[in-house]
Amino acid sequence: MGLFLLAGYVIYKSLLQAIFWIKENSNVVLGSLILIAAVIFLLKYFKHKTQSDQAEKEKQLELEAKKLKEILANKRLRAVDAFVESQDYKLIEGYVTKNPFEINSKHNSEFLKMVEVISFDWDLDIESILEITRLEHSRQKKISFKTNLKKHNPILYNEYLDAALEQYGDNVTDYLDLLHQLLIEENIIIPQTPPSQILADAQNIRRVKLKEGLKKQLISERSEVDIYTIDQMSPYQFETYIANLYKNNGYRVETTKITGDQGADVVLEKFGERFVIQVKLYSSPVGNKAVQEVCAAIKHYNAHQGIVITNNYFTPSARELSISNQITLIDRNQLKAMI
Repeated sequence: MGLFLLAGYVIYKSLLQAIFWIKENSNVVLGSLILIAAVIFLLKYFKHKTQSDQAEKEKQLELEAKKLKEILANKRLRAVDAFVESQDYKLIEGYVTKNPFEINSKHNSEFLKMVEVISFDWDLDIESILEITRLEHSRQKKISFKTNLKKHNPILYNEYLDAALEQYGDNVTDYLDLLHQLLIEENIIIPQTPPSQILADAQNIRRVKLKEGLKKQLISERSEVDIYTIDQMSPYQFETYIANLYKNNGYRVETTKITGDQGADVVLEKFGERFVIQVKLYSSPVGNKAVQEVCAAIKHYNAHQGIVITNNYFTPSARELSISNQITLIDRNQLKAMI
C-alpha cells in the first residue's frame, strides 16, 4: 500500500513540473515528454491497482468459500455421527439386512421412503444417507463373511482358504479383500502378504480337491445322490458331481480355475463337439448373469453350445435371454431326471 502512495506522489510531482515547464516555455519538448510519460504511467498504475484489488477480492472470496465449506463439512460429520449413535440408525441396519445386494439404492423405492423418514428428523441429504448405507453394507458383509467362515472352525491358513472355498466357491474372488483382512486380524498372515498370493494358494487347494473328487468319484453313483443331497453340497462338490455325471456318460471333462474361467466351470467334449457349463448351486432362482457368462464362455472356449445347470430354478428374464441366445437351461426338475 505504501509503494502505491509513493508512486502516486511521484506522478503528481512530475505532472506539476511538466506543466510548469510548458507554461514557462523553458523546455516545451521535455515538459511534453514528461507529461505523456506521467499520463501513461498513471494509466498503468490505475490498471494494476484495479487488477490487484480484484485479485485480493477473489482471494478473500475463495478463503470465505473454503471456510464455509469446512463449516458445512464439520456440521455434516457431526450430524452423521449423531445419527449413527441414535435409535433411527436401525432404519439403515434393517434396510441393508433386507437388501444385502442392493448397494446403489438411489432408484430403490424402499430406500427413497427411508430417506424421506430420516430427513424429517435429521439434517442429512440423500448422498449422506447413501454413503451411510454403503458403509453399513460393508460392515454387515464383513460380519457375515467372518461368521460363515467360523462355522467351519478353521485354525490354520489352509483351513481358512478351504472354508472360504467351501462357502463361496467360484465367488470367493468377490470376498478376497475380506479374507485378506480376516487372516490379518486372526494373525494368520502378516499384513504385507498380498491378496494375489492368497488367491493363488486358494486356486491350488481347489485344483487338488477337484482332482481328488474326480479320481475317487465320491459322488458319482446315482443311487447315492438325490436332489436334497445336492442341496447340501458345497459349490465345488456340486461342480465335481456335474463333471462326473457327464464323464460317466462318455464326455471328456475339463474343470476351469477360480479366476479367469471366462464364464465356464466345466468344459466338455464328445464326438468332436465342445460344450461349456456354468454350474450354480443357489438357494434362490438364477438370473440373467449366469446366461450372459456362459454366452461369453462359448466364444472364449470356441464351444458349440452353452449350458447352465442349477439345483434351483431360473427367473423369467433368464429363460427369455437363454432362448434368444440358444443356451440350454437345466433347472431343478430336469436335474432330478438326470440323476
